[in-house]
Amino acid sequence: MKVFAKYFHGFDPIGWPAVTFSSEAAARSLLEGFEPGSRMVFLATKGARIDAMRGKIVGMMEFGDERGRVEQYFTEAMIAARTEEFGKFQWPWAVRALRAWQFEEPYPVTRTEIGRVPMSARRNPWLLPKGLASKMLRLPHFEVPLSRPFALSASKLIEVKRRTSRRQSKGPPPTSYEALVIRSCDGPCFTYLLRFGARDIWKVGMSVDPDRRLDEINAHIPTEILDEEWQIERLARFEAPQTAYDVEQRILDHFRAHRTTGERISLPLPQVSAGWDAVVSAAGGSSDA
Repeated sequence: MKVFAKYFHGFDPIGWPAVTFSSEAAARSLLEGFEPGSRMVFLATKGARIDAMRGKIVGMMEFGDERGRVEQYFTEAMIAARTEEFGKFQWPWAVRALRAWQFEEPYPVTRTEIGRVPMSARRNPWLLPKGLASKMLRLPHFEVPLSRPFALSASKLIEVKRRTSRRQSKGPPPTSYEALVIRSCDGPCFTYLLRFGARDIWKVGMSVDPDRRLDEINAHIPTEILDEEWQIERLARFEAPQTAYDVEQRILDHFRAHRTTGERISLPLPQVSAGWDAVVSAAGGSSDA
């Protein structure tokens, strides 16, 4: 078993369940002398979208001995979501992940636990020395859900590549854009809590039309493969859209120690329900289970 490390923009085993690279050579080098059970440690860059992840050791994936283009494993919706987030798709080569673990928060600081990380680890896998590899495996961590990639036939892959090469639409507008529009409108608005299937993965947001927003979010989930999707767990209604937005931010702040990526939270149902009820009640909202 080998343990590697590399810089990533974060850790998202549901939305991006693979170890991805900008070059084929980097993906190939990860599998040279492959040993079953080998893992990749995710080091979040200082520019990671989630503040709590920046400069930290955030996650770990066990990977198999299979690599290829991301179009071979992920739906167009998954790729479009990353294109929408970063503006340009930069990681076309993937090594398939088998399992995933998240390090306990507050995440370990990379510089404190590892020291100097080679500059090459920004693009290429860095094979950790045995002592450092053992140290990473001893850091407190727990297993988290991992979306299962799928495989395409050769003919289907050609078709997908042709479509992705001319893709123009990037799906629904980002949540931040929707929030800007909603806060300027009149009428009631909702803060919502979504649950992914029966898992303890949650998403917090706000919208004037939660059902429509749910459809937009699920459009980026390969439900035909996972047989799971986001569902509305709780809704809180507010007359002022600004209040719904403020409550959304308070809930995210309340669960800041348990946030994963974007507006998502990893926590058991009882704790999520208690936190939701406390914040919504303090804001004077009417909550529907």
